Amino acid sequence: NTTDIATNKTNIATNATAINTVATNTNSYLGGGANVANGTAPTFTVQGTSANSVGDAFAAVDSSFNTVNSSLTNITNNINNGTLGPVRRTNGDNLALIASDGTAASPGNSQKLTNLAAGTLSSTST
Repeated sequence: NTTDIATNKTNIATNATAINTVATNTNSYLGGGANVANGTAPTFTVQGTSANSVGDAFAAVDSSFNTVNSSLTNITNNINNGTLGPVRRTNGDNLALIASDGTAASPGNSQKLTNLAAGTLSSTST
């Protein structure tokens, strides 16, 4: 029946247009050069490394955040325990002002403190 053939051709054309629209929108939403109709995966660059799926890209971002968080935790711990920063714990409760090229074991040249408020000297001060 020619009417059925014409209707089917119209339906096929309508469906093809709808599929193309979905593919185009999906490409746009994914970004990264994705082309669903051609089977081209997106490519995202995270910290210099390529990821070919949204999941892989998020995993790379998560890994990067974890690395940054770990580094910040280490810095905070090192400052708190006196092994990092301009004032470092040298022995027990002893602190030293460290030169820029010094370490706690070898503090370097003597340092000068400036911009200090006046203190109180009394029989109970130490």
